[in-house]
Amino acid sequence: TNLELQDALAAIGFFYAPDPASQKVSTLGGNAGENSGGPRCLKYGVTTNHILGMEMILPDGEVARTGGAALDPPGYDLRGAIVGGEGTLSVVTEITVRILPLSESIITMLATYDSIADAARSVSDIISAGILPTTLEMMDAMIIKAVEDSYACGYPRDAAAVLIIEVEGPTAGLKEQAMRIREICMQTNCRDIQEAKNNDERNRLWQGRRGAFGAVARLAPNYLVNDATVPRTKLPEALAKVAEITKNYNCKHGNVFHAGDGNLHPLLLFDSRDTDQLHRVEKAGREIMEACVKLGGTIS
Repeated sequence: TNLELQDALAAIGFFYAPDPASQKVSTLGGNAGENSGGPRCLKYGVTTNHILGMEMILPDGEVARTGGAALDPPGYDLRGAIVGGEGTLSVVTEITVRILPLSESIITMLATYDSIADAARSVSDIISAGILPTTLEMMDAMIIKAVEDSYACGYPRDAAAVLIIEVEGPTAGLKEQAMRIREICMQTNCRDIQEAKNNDERNRLWQGRRGAFGAVARLAPNYLVNDATVPRTKLPEALAKVAEITKNYNCKHGNVFHAGDGNLHPLLLFDSRDTDQLHRVEKAGREIMEACVKLGGTIS
């Protein structure tokens, strides 16, 4: 699995950048097929940026290799076609991945908001200030409560939204970068911002984010994940549109997503045994995707 690779590399001072929230169960082959991202994709990119070479079986049974250990091998970039191909072009049997040294220092912060729109504005302002955090994740009130009922990670239950913000790099200058982020958040009506004091606190914050989709099972028997990306400056508008559409269709929803690159994951809650609910959710999901595209976004 992705997590097994991460654990093996961490023991020798390295990491593999793609880190999907499902890393406990998602396989590296699945990550390659889906071109998976994760919280760190804001800074490091997605799977296609970190696979150097691969062995694959083509539809006619031929075993082929592309790429290798070099960062930029000569020839056609067949990796770019295979990664994200969902197994339609070949079955990947072996991959060579790019690994990176662990950062000297990491600062993880939890910013709390009374308005999801204010949290979205903080995201846009942080990036506009020329700061590129390692991660910039958002959860809304419904997801916060589900996570706290499942894991008790220390998220404030009365918050409208929280941001998990992480910066990493050389120790020199990192505190100043974190302070600048704090200033930007407070300028956009952040209620409170706390810094993880140690690895235990950091891991607890991330446990909630990575377990958010599982925690949603407490809220409804089923959920529909809508996956779309909008320009960061359009995040407040996109989130308002999601709320409007779900209200029109009388659907409950929660938001947990990669805010830093505008990658929304509205979760529409329903019971598949109720045909009316199922149809309403399907219609709402389609309208949400169309709305994101109209805002200059894309279906991801």
